[in-house]
Parts: sequence; structure tokens; C-alpha cells
Amino acid sequence: MPEAAATRDRRGVWFALLVAVCAVVAAASVSISALHGAGGAPQAHDGPAGRRAQTPPPGALVFRTLDRVHEGRYGRIAWAPAGGGRPVVGGPACERTYYAAGRGLCLSRAGAVGASVRVRFLDEGLAPWRELTLPGIPSRARISPDGRLGAVTAFVTGHSYADPGTFSTRTTILDMTRGRRLADLEDFEVTRDGEPFRSIDFNFWGVTFAEDGNTFYATLASGGDTYLVRGDLRGRRLETVRRNAECPSLSPDGTRLVYKKLVGSPPAWRYHVLEPATGIETPLPEKRAVDDQAEWLDDGHVLYRVEEDIWESPVTGGRPRLYRRSADSPALLRDN
Repeated sequence: MPEAAATRDRRGVWFALLVAVCAVVAAASVSISALHGAGGAPQAHDGPAGRRAQTPPPGALVFRTLDRVHEGRYGRIAWAPAGGGRPVVGGPACERTYYAAGRGLCLSRAGAVGASVRVRFLDEGLAPWRELTLPGIPSRARISPDGRLGAVTAFVTGHSYADPGTFSTRTTILDMTRGRRLADLEDFEVTRDGEPFRSIDFNFWGVTFAEDGNTFYATLASGGDTYLVRGDLRGRRLETVRRNAECPSLSPDGTRLVYKKLVGSPPAWRYHVLEPATGIETPLPEKRAVDDQAEWLDDGHVLYRVEEDIWESPVTGGRPRLYRRSADSPALLRDN
């Protein structure tokens, strides 16, 4: 196949998958059909008296409950103690959420036609204390290990290069301490193989932060290819690390990245783990096609959504197992 045709085909696959993901997110946000319930009825602590009970303790898993059985619970933020157990519903309803170091993000749709993202900043008790509005449809959310930085990705339309009816993405870095915008990845300088790299069709998504409060990784798409990029926040710079890598997540010890990549024919997303120091890449035991930004449970296991449940997979050996029913957007609260 000629190179130009192959590039067009790859770009077509990428946009088709992106639009499919948008459709799934939209359907999930409005669906009211009862599919299956969570393991045990969640406890609710909605009033001031339950304020302390809403605060997730170290080791807890914070997530978005997909409980369709109990009215008013679907989409709300909940947490469960280390090792599992009955979840506590204590936060607002979101389409995407994340929580780290006593700070949270809750993304939902805003505007008359749902074409804007309502970003709510949450305190340690999962209560909103500030909000802002960004263009697009909610897609991804992440917070740095120290809770000072956040990242929001949204699907947007209107870029001049995009074909009619297709989506592009925009990623914004947030100051979590003040509840405001800090940077837009489209404004960063990018290098590829040591040379300046710029194109009108750049798309960024899927940020993960390092411990140093400055380094981060993300996805860059351009010309039908996707790249893993490493970012320097203070320098407003990005450099490509490797091709065909999306939605990275950095391990707690900072030595490995898990991401999804397109493999096979027809192409499907499969999780792989990379050791940046050695360049060694290893596929996860998970064989299903999964579209999610994984969360590390510990240095040897990752969590991710399959349909409406959270699954756990070891990095090497073993097999995936069901971790929590009727939930997504997992975030492990680490004891820093």
C-alpha cells in the first residue's frame, strides 16, 4: 500500500474510533436502563453530619459509581476502603472524575446543547469549591501525585483541519490549588528526533504526571500517527518518545508507563507496559480491546474499565480479574 494511502487509512481508523468513543460516552450519560447493580447497596453521606465520612482514607479506591439500581446514584463519586468493601457515595455526579492527594476533579457537560465541559474542583471531602467551563465534551481527567496539578481532555469540534462531523481533542493543564487554568498543550513547543515538530492537526490527550511536579507524559496525534510525548511544564516543551502509544499512566515508582496501542488487523487497542530507561515494551495479559486510561493499583498491577466494571491485570503473568462491579474512573488514594 502506498505510504500516503496507509497514512490516510490510519488516520481514518483513529478518527472512527474517536467518534465511536464519543458515542459510547454520550449513550452512557443518558441511559436509564437497568443493566446490573453494584456489589451491595452503597452508603450515602450527603449532609453536613456525614462530612467526615465522605473523606476517602489512605488506600481507598475513589471511583465513579455506575449503580443503575439505586435512584440518584448513577454517575456519582464514591470510594471503597482498601481491600474492597461496601462503597460510600459522597460526591457529585460526573462523566469523568479523578482524585489524588486530597483534591478531586469532576467533569460533566454544560451549556444548552452539552457542548461545554463543566470542571468542578473538589476538596478532600469530595465537595465542589470552584468550577470553570471549557469547550468540548468530557474525555479524560488526571491529577498529579502531590495534588497541585490537574489535566482535563475534551473532545472538540471546529478545528479548521478536521473533516466535517469529526472530533479533535484539547488538553488543559490546571492549577489545582487555585482552581484555574495553567496551560494549554497546543501552546507547547514540540520536538521529534531532536528537530522542531509542528502541524496544524496536532491533538493532545491522556496526561499522566511524575512526582517532581514538572514532568508529565501525554499522547500527541498528527498525520495519522500517535506519539508518546514527555512534557516539561515549566519550559512549555514536549518531545516525542515513541510512536503508537495512547493514554499513558506512570507507575507509582516512576519507572514504567502503561498505555494502549493499536495492534493487529483489524486494529484494536491492547495495553502495553514500557520501561523508559531501557525501551523494553511488554504486552499485558489483558487480551481484550480496552479503551481507557489505566490506573496503577500498585507497581505490579493496573486497573481499567471494561464495559461497566473495573478490572485488574498483573503487569506480567497471571490473568485479569474483575475488581469492582458497576464502576469506572478508578483512582487509588496513595499515602504520600
